[in-house]
Amino acid sequence: MDMTNKLETVRSIIEYHHTIRSEINRVNQSINDLEALFKIRGDYAALTQSSLEELAAQTEKIQGNLISLEDRLDKHFSFEEEHLPDILGEVLMKGLVVEHNAIREEIKAARDKIFSTRYDSTGRNEVILQKSQTQQVITYLAQHIEGHASREEIVLDMAREGLET
Repeated sequence: MDMTNKLETVRSIIEYHHTIRSEINRVNQSINDLEALFKIRGDYAALTQSSLEELAAQTEKIQGNLISLEDRLDKHFSFEEEHLPDILGEVLMKGLVVEHNAIREEIKAARDKIFSTRYDSTGRNEVILQKSQTQQVITYLAQHIEGHASREEIVLDMAREGLET
């Protein structure tokens, strides 16, 4: 790969990180929506069936956003793993792939947790626990992805600077 193509690849990946951050924000917004809904419903002494249905609908929204994030990240990681070895070298790529695989596993765990969440026929305490667990899973996942993206962007910015000179 010539220098121009390498530079374009690095710029493209940096730009895609902004897209991924939008996906993370959308998943986090789903969690914020769930939190707001839960606070509103929390004023009642007991949850009504309609509020359980609303919680289920919010959970479905989170599931859809998580699937979208997973799909985008998988494509992004595959692109990086195909195009960055020539730019970053073997050692940095190994570290990058290790992080990619860890994030893939975390997404799978988050997906499994969230897709197993049911708000039907559960008591109030169980609903509170499930909501809290969902928030924790998504918050941890978002923090891990953000941390990875920040570290990767430092390396990519350095590579971009080196390729531009």
